[in-house]
Amino acid sequence: MILLMLLISSPLAAGTSPQRTLSVWLPYWAMDKAYTAVLAHADLVDTASPVWYRMNAAAEVTSFATAGSTTIITGLHTHNIRVVPTVTTTLTPQQLQTVAASPSRRAAHAASLAALALSKNYDGLDLDYESIARTRDVNRALKTRLAYTALVQDVCSALHSIHKTCIITVMPRSSDNPTISWWDRLLPAVYDYAAIGVVADRVRLMAYDEHSPKTQAGPIASLPWVEATVQYALKKISAEKIELGIPLYGYDWGGKKTGTMIYSAATAALTKNHSRRRWDSATASPYFTYESQGRRHSVWYSDAQSTTMRYELVSKYKLAGASLWAASQEDPATWDKLGPRFH
Repeated sequence: MILLMLLISSPLAAGTSPQRTLSVWLPYWAMDKAYTAVLAHADLVDTASPVWYRMNAAAEVTSFATAGSTTIITGLHTHNIRVVPTVTTTLTPQQLQTVAASPSRRAAHAASLAALALSKNYDGLDLDYESIARTRDVNRALKTRLAYTALVQDVCSALHSIHKTCIITVMPRSSDNPTISWWDRLLPAVYDYAAIGVVADRVRLMAYDEHSPKTQAGPIASLPWVEATVQYALKKISAEKIELGIPLYGYDWGGKKTGTMIYSAATAALTKNHSRRRWDSATASPYFTYESQGRRHSVWYSDAQSTTMRYELVSKYKLAGASLWAASQEDPATWDKLGPRFH
């Protein structure tokens, strides 16, 4: 699951202190709304990452809807927003190991991504390889960890050679123990924070989905839990390279299927069901409950207050910035709350 700092077309320099430190993901399935939201607050956003591409094999790149839109790329650049598309993957842990085991396949993978970065006026790429963590086998995860580290080293090297930024997105951890994640059958141990932090320009920490459709109801990212993930990451990665991933969405538990609930849907549900917003001070999270068709629902979501409180960790720990998942899902007041932190 699962809402972006550089001169145009040049890698981030270590130790640089950019004026703005906010990145935003733009999901392809809501691109029009996400693009509009980002442009409306262009003075706050440094980097936009449209989720546009996917690696299906060693060197096979496929595109999602609107990928490579000249209108979107030009529009973002016109507002001095860097464009760093996100690349996902369908590679399993075993497939990733096969790719990385061969220097030629690794090189082909890196070359394909470098070619992608050059195919449009992009400023770099963001690798969000989540499927490689889909295993419950610790030994397999550790082998995948070595394989992914080798791949990331080649990819970042290839991107840097053409003066493009290399951003790596990773799942959250709070200890060295290779425990199975709440994300369902996932082992975040496949990401070697320290090794990735050496070669990547930025490491995006997805500090959300503490509770998800695969768990009982609860906060999407309780503040103490988020802080623990930041503290762990800082043991492995330089603060100036970490972007804290902050959720703008929520979940509705209680129906036949737990579904994602963005802010606008949450407020609509509050009104429709004559419920009221509650605040859990221990986790700094808004929530509410309601009944529908004989079922009791529990909704935990994100709003301007919760988002701003999580962003405060960026200043507290002197991180590079934050990455919001995802544009168009937010409480509109979020921008007003974050604004003073950039001026």
